[in-house]
Amino acid sequence: DQEQELVVVLYGKRILAEMTESFQPGDELSQFSKNSLFGTVENIEVKEALKGSSDRDGNIVYSPLPLRRDLYITVKARGFKDSFGSYIIDNNRMLVGREIYIDNGRSKMYVTVCEVREAQ
Repeated sequence: DQEQELVVVLYGKRILAEMTESFQPGDELSQFSKNSLFGTVENIEVKEALKGSSDRDGNIVYSPLPLRRDLYITVKARGFKDSFGSYIIDNNRMLVGREIYIDNGRSKMYVTVCEVREAQ
């Protein structure tokens, strides 16, 4: 299988606001348990974290969570597609919904893989 450049979008849900500031474009990420290079941060998107609850009529109402943010990290990584069509990065199958533990040297956190594709 031939190695190629991949784009991986990672999602950190309801992260402490100050922790989102510790991830920056250009950061090199590793998977904490493996301590080897996973990829390089290309883009960071921070959104307001919301909490869903129901009102008296049973309708779902969303309200912001103070001091929390949702974090989307776009990473460029090297990997390949296996015979099952899954992308492999650093000997790990990157499936949408998989949770991984990342480290950029300043912060560590669990994130969820929400997209994997070949780089354009």
